[in-house]
Amino acid sequence: MTEEKKEEAIYSKNQVRLDTQLARLAFKRSEITSLISELEDRIKKEVIT
Repeated sequence: MTEEKKEEAIYSKNQVRLDTQLARLAFKRSEITSLISELEDRIKKEVIT
């Protein structure tokens, strides 16, 4: 395997890792957004009652 091919393989592997991390972060962000909305709803109910 040439040096260039090794570098391409490393780059590709790192890109997959970054894509995976981005997907995890996006999922976590959606979970957090959902929790915030739930808390806001609870607060509104408490303020009303």
